[in-house]
Amino acid sequence: MADSSASPELSLSTSDLVESIVTSSRPLGEAERGHILTRGIHGFSDCYVIVILDGPVERLIPNDHVVLACAALRIRHPLLSSHVSFAGLNPEYVCAAPMSEQHALKETKDMIEFSSFQTRDQPVAALRKRWSEGTDPRDVLDIRQGTIRFAWMSGIGAAEGQYVFGLQIPHFATDGHRQILIVRQFLELLADIDRAHGELMGHFSGPRRPLRLPDNLEAILPDIQTSEAQMTEAQAAYDKLTQASTLPRAGRIPDGTGARDRTIPREVLRVWPREDTRRILSACKAHGVSITQVIAAAMALAIMEAHANLELPSSISLNEPQGFILNHAIDLTPRAQPSAKAAEPELALRIVTFPVFLAAPPSAYAVAHEMETLWSLAKQCRENTLAFVQSPNFWQFMYLARDTLAEDFFSRVAGEPSVPYLSSVGDLDSELPMHYQFISSSATAPQGSQEDHTQSLAISKLILGIKANPFVDTVSLWTFDRQLHINIFHSASRMTPALMDPYIRRIHDIISRLSVVAHKL
Repeated sequence: MADSSASPELSLSTSDLVESIVTSSRPLGEAERGHILTRGIHGFSDCYVIVILDGPVERLIPNDHVVLACAALRIRHPLLSSHVSFAGLNPEYVCAAPMSEQHALKETKDMIEFSSFQTRDQPVAALRKRWSEGTDPRDVLDIRQGTIRFAWMSGIGAAEGQYVFGLQIPHFATDGHRQILIVRQFLELLADIDRAHGELMGHFSGPRRPLRLPDNLEAILPDIQTSEAQMTEAQAAYDKLTQASTLPRAGRIPDGTGARDRTIPREVLRVWPREDTRRILSACKAHGVSITQVIAAAMALAIMEAHANLELPSSISLNEPQGFILNHAIDLTPRAQPSAKAAEPELALRIVTFPVFLAAPPSAYAVAHEMETLWSLAKQCRENTLAFVQSPNFWQFMYLARDTLAEDFFSRVAGEPSVPYLSSVGDLDSELPMHYQFISSSATAPQGSQEDHTQSLAISKLILGIKANPFVDTVSLWTFDRQLHINIFHSASRMTPALMDPYIRRIHDIISRLSVVAHKL
C-alpha cells in the first residue's frame, strides 16, 4: 500500500495553510494587562464615542456603505480586527485577517448593531446609558470575541437624513484621543465610499498577508542606561518635585461600598455654551494656565470649600496646610517615537499617568480667598507638570512614579482621601471637522469651488465617555464645537450621589464664575 504521508498535500506544514498566513498575534504588554485586570468581566473603563449626524435627505446612507467604511477601518487598524486569547499563560492579541473582501464585509456586518428611529433623543440616551452605566452582562464587550463594537442608527419617516454612530472599545486597546481618530476616518470613508472600496480591493488584490499588530507600549520605550549617580540625582529631583506628598492628604472619602459586584457606574456631563466657554478660556489664557490646570485646581478647591463648610469628614484642621495628588495622562508617543509625530498615531495603548502633587493652603484661607487660591493652585499645577514632563530625568521620573501611583491606587481602594483622575482629550475642533463633503467618482465638486455643506454629512453633537471604574473616579474634559465639556465618571455605590453631586456642582460653579472674571482681566 502506498504511503499516504508522502503525498504532497499531506506533507505540507500547517504554516502553509491560508489561515496561518493571515493570522498574527502578540502577547499583551504590562500596561495592557494592568488595564485588563481592573476591567474585569464587567468592562470597567471601556471607552465609547457617540456621534449625532445629519445629512441631506436626497442622499441617504445605506447600511452597506456603513459596513464598507467599517471594514476598511478594520484593515487600517489591525486591533479592530483582533480579539484577546486567554488560552496560554499570558493573554495575547490574535488578529485573524479576513481572507477575502466578502469575508471582511460579513465579519464587519456582524459587529455592527443596526437600528432605526423616528425620534432620535431616546435611542441616543438609551445607548449612552447602556455603554456608560449598563450592568447587564449582555451589554459588556466580550474581548474574547473582539475589541470593538459599532452602532449605527438611521432615522425613518420625518427623521430621514438623521443618523447616530457609536463605537465602544476597551481602554487597554486605545484612549479617547485615538477614538476620535477612528471617528474622523470613518466619516471620511463614509463620505467617500469609493475610497473605502478601493482600500479593501487594494488589500485583497495582492498576496495574502497578515495584518501587523502595533507593538505594545513597553516595546517602544527607549532603553535608558542610568548609572547609580544619575539615579541618585534623579531621585533627589523627584523627591523635591513631590515634597507636597508629606502634607496631610486631602480629598473625598467614599461613603459607600467598593465591592465590584455591587458597582453602579454613573456619569455626569456638563457642557458650557460657546460664549461662556470663550470667556472661561480667555480667563485661563490671561493667567497663563490651561483649562486642564484650572480644572485640576477646581477639583482641589471644591474639596477645601466642602471641608470648610464641614460637609466632608476630615482629620485635617481648617487652619492646617494640606496636600493633593493628581493623576494626569500623558501620551508617550512623541518621546518614545519622535519620528511618528507627523504620521497618524497608531491605534494602540500609548497613554500612561503621572503624579502631580499640590501644596494647598488651609481650607479656611482658601474659602476666604477663593479666586486667589484657584489661580495659585492652577499655576502650581502648571509648574509641577512642566517640571516633570520637561525634565532631563523624565524617563527616570516615570520609573520612580510607578511606586507613587501604586501607593495612590491602593490608598483609593482602602478608602483614603482622593480626588478624581484627570484626563484631557483636548480641543477636538482641530481634530474632528464638523462637515464631511460627499464624494463619488461620478459627482465631484469643481476644483476650487467652496464646499457645499448642504451636500455633506454634519456632526451636530459629540459625546465621549467611559464605564466608571469601581475604585477610580475620573474627570474627562474636551472642547468641541467651541463648547467646553466635562464628564465625570464614578461608582455611585462607592461614592454616592449624596457625596458626589455637591462636589460636582462646586466644580461647575467655580469654572462658570471664570466667565465673569474674564471681563475684569
